[in-house]
Amino acid sequence: MTKTKLDYTKVAQNIIANIGGKENINSVRHCNTRVRFRLKDESKALDETVKNLEGVISVVHGGGEYMVVIGNAVEDVYDAVCQQLGSMGETASEEKPAEKTNPLMKLLNVIIGSIGPCLNFICAGGIIKGLLALLEMTGLLQAGSGMYTLISAAGDAVFFFLPVFLGMNLAKTLKGDQFLGAVIGAILCYPAINGTDLAILGMTFNYTYTSSFLPVLAVVAVAVPLSKQLRKVIPKAVANFLVPAITLLVVAPLGYALIGPAVGLVGSWANAGISALMRTVPLLAGALFGGLYQVMVLFGIHSALTSFSFMSLLEGNPDYIMAIACTVSFAQIGVVLAMYLRTKDSELKSVALPSFISGIFGVTEPAIYGVTLPRIKMFVLYRRRGLRRIHHAHRYHDV
Repeated sequence: MTKTKLDYTKVAQNIIANIGGKENINSVRHCNTRVRFRLKDESKALDETVKNLEGVISVVHGGGEYMVVIGNAVEDVYDAVCQQLGSMGETASEEKPAEKTNPLMKLLNVIIGSIGPCLNFICAGGIIKGLLALLEMTGLLQAGSGMYTLISAAGDAVFFFLPVFLGMNLAKTLKGDQFLGAVIGAILCYPAINGTDLAILGMTFNYTYTSSFLPVLAVVAVAVPLSKQLRKVIPKAVANFLVPAITLLVVAPLGYALIGPAVGLVGSWANAGISALMRTVPLLAGALFGGLYQVMVLFGIHSALTSFSFMSLLEGNPDYIMAIACTVSFAQIGVVLAMYLRTKDSELKSVALPSFISGIFGVTEPAIYGVTLPRIKMFVLYRRRGLRRIHHAHRYHDV
């Protein structure tokens, strides 16, 4: 029997109606598989009803957000939700949620909000770079040719200009001017100030910020509050151009010479600590990261951990966290594939196959919420097999 196409407008209407209505929503955004709401009162949301709605896989609470897990159709449902909510769907309301979020979760939400919208394009860039390497190895494309250079640009651009995209996303997350964040990222990518000696106030600096992650976040985190304060004191007649001018004149030298190097050092220490842990007690570190990774996915906070992975990879260093995450992710979809092959339940088969395919590309939420978590023994089984695989990989030095 053919499956009828999902009515995304109806799905959106049903979700909104069962989480307290439009008046209970402060803001909404989405990630790879979830529509993430900030609600004024989460107790008004009917979890069990929402979970059983057509088109909904599950519901998760975490980090002050009410997350409705949709799966691969998340963008379509999000667009339909935005249409129902109007302008609220794009920007957050100024009214604060009733539930307070602890500082750590606030920081995690900021990081996730900054890198989340870029993830698909970062993955796309990696795929293009891998494809380019294969084309060169097989002789189908010559290095230095016009087409090679063009495809290389398509793969490298998102990494090279990453500060621009991160700055824009963070400024929007902080309810500031997203173009201010984009311009700050562009300043940090400006060719003349990267990898060259700059004499500033009698001191010489030499830093490179292209393809960096943390520096732009720290600079924008300073710039947005500064611009908001300036708008309170500068006359409205000239504020539109004076506020960004003054903000950039303050944060450009401050960010380049002080903020950027400081947070870059903190990031390097964090990566060094993770690497040292993997070298000294690899089995314990593997069990810790591997055991927790899919649980972090469960609560929607895994992007904060993988941010360090992106930092390592962008610096050209091997990354342990991503290697472990891939191991347990494939253990997850291995269990899903086994269930698909062994079960005679047609409904489970219809959920398991697309979940397996999605998991191959690193998106395991449909597998977790739709297949293994409702059958909790299967969720535990994948974790045991994943940790066993990490132990085996360490013995043969292939992690």
